[in-house]
Amino acid sequence: MSTAGSKLKCIKCSLQTVNARELPCQHVICLDCVQVLVRENARKYGIKCPTCKAPFTVTVVPQDRRQQEQNKYVKDAYNVEIKEAGNPLCLKSKVMGMAIMDNSIFVVCKKPSSVIFKFDLDASDGAEPVELSISQMAWPRGMAASEKHSCLYITDWNQMFGGKLWRYRYKRGEETRVTGPVAVLDVQPFGVSVSPKNDEVLVTCATPADLLHKRGWIYVYKPCGDEFPKIRSIDLPDVEIPRHAILTASSQFVVCHGWSPVARHGVTSFEDGEDGVLIAKRFYGRDSGGGGAGENELNRPLSMTTDRGGTLLLVVDYNNGRIQLLTEDFQLVRHLLTKGEHGIESPRHVCQDPSTGRLYVGQEDGKVRVFN
Repeated sequence: MSTAGSKLKCIKCSLQTVNARELPCQHVICLDCVQVLVRENARKYGIKCPTCKAPFTVTVVPQDRRQQEQNKYVKDAYNVEIKEAGNPLCLKSKVMGMAIMDNSIFVVCKKPSSVIFKFDLDASDGAEPVELSISQMAWPRGMAASEKHSCLYITDWNQMFGGKLWRYRYKRGEETRVTGPVAVLDVQPFGVSVSPKNDEVLVTCATPADLLHKRGWIYVYKPCGDEFPKIRSIDLPDVEIPRHAILTASSQFVVCHGWSPVARHGVTSFEDGEDGVLIAKRFYGRDSGGGGAGENELNRPLSMTTDRGGTLLLVVDYNNGRIQLLTEDFQLVRHLLTKGEHGIESPRHVCQDPSTGRLYVGQEDGKVRVFN
């Protein structure tokens, strides 16, 4: 569709569209009218297009060539039924981090805290994991992988006001070894991610949740051989308990945050200002009063990742039991996985196999669910 959204009439209210959304059938509707349809049908899924009765999914009205390509990608890749693929991977306690590398998925749990579980992605159902060890690791909080350096990064909260970042080198058929801790942290660590653009490592940190004055930071590291210098410390003074940060393909920092019953729960994007200080650009979620369960709200978002195309965000909506799929400018595409439809229970982490597109969801109960 090449016509600009501002010149189109809404199929619901018949007026010029406001915050236009395109349905899979290519009819266009106002965002507010989408919410009206949700209320009229008393459900969020299985809604029919008011004009042609085709199945309902929201996507973004294209404004230029790049957006047209993204819109087509959203339709082709995610406008499908998602089904569970075989039995879950079962572990003994809550999943604290996951990463995919070298045709394997690596998982760390709260207990045993010193073990990395490795499952081959092409193994048959019920195959036992290989156990790798970091004997000094106390409480893993997040995990990320670097294909370029063939290693895993794991954040470890080992004391009230500090922690460590471990590096575990792994390459199939070669000797594995722990080369960390590569960083000792002076605040509580949470998630870790690796930038696909420059392989920089982002560690998300915060003050403990029970402190009155809550702050957060992103520590940025640049691996260079055996050296692991911290090249930047980014202050997040207005974000309560940031849990995970990523750097997108368009060089935006995206942070998921919110824990207390009075704070903002959501994701915020930041860009660099002229003086090097991050400037908040967009917010998605509930702006005040804690987490929410509405269509465009989040309740304790714990982690996120980009999809294999690098243009969409998969956000773990922990308390609502769902995985939300957003465009980079925070437009809701759909609730990709939900408690009601897919049986998701207290999800903590999500990752996607770049070769097959399969989704892996790590849960509070120690299960890693697999979806096509």
